[in-house]
Amino acid sequence: MKSCKTLLILIVAATLVAVGCEKPKPEGPKSEAGTMSDQAAIEKMINRFAPTDITANTAGLSADDRKALDKIIEAAKLMDPIFLRQVWSGNVALQKTLEADPTPLG
Repeated sequence: MKSCKTLLILIVAATLVAVGCEKPKPEGPKSEAGTMSDQAAIEKMINRFAPTDITANTAGLSADDRKALDKIIEAAKLMDPIFLRQVWSGNVALQKTLEADPTPLG
């Protein structure tokens, strides 16, 4: 009787392990652009942000102030890629991959 219980426990344990190791099935239809859920998730994230034009009235600035502002803008353009690399070392490669991807998901 004891060996039957042990055998039953082993069968149940093996079944649970086999079920737990099964690969999950993909959800939704696949396309070249990835799963529809991936694309919908990205669109949802993008829609959280509204395009915004930032402007400033520089008419009251002196010529020297405008030159200084131009230098600040130049510096900011140089700092953007530095910040991108500091956040994650893989950002530059990821950006190149995404820019080369012609699909909507890319």
